[in-house]
Amino acid sequence: MRGMICGLFLLATPVLAQSAAPASAAPKFKLECQAGTKVTGAVDRWSPLSTCPGGYQVTGLSRIDLLGDHNRPNLHVNDFVCDERGCKAWCIGDGCTVEARCCRVTE
Repeated sequence: MRGMICGLFLLATPVLAQSAAPASAAPKFKLECQAGTKVTGAVDRWSPLSTCPGGYQVTGLSRIDLLGDHNRPNLHVNDFVCDERGCKAWCIGDGCTVEARCCRVTE
């Protein structure tokens, strides 16, 4: 049986709380996420990088969609990589589309 594990990494700057300020005065931070660029890779090779818009960081995969007939036994994702530049996948049996998950912290 084949399985796939998806990891998540966040690049964040630590926020230091001021001990003199009451808790209610602490800034409220929000995590905003969206899908990166949608790229299509050819069969049996790395797809192009799915990248994030300015101000967002790659936090992992948003989506991989295998193209072609899903009933074929040799259609699968061989590997995927996400780093600070974006996400890409190597799909076997047919091409695939890839979208990175992109997030930023806002107040």
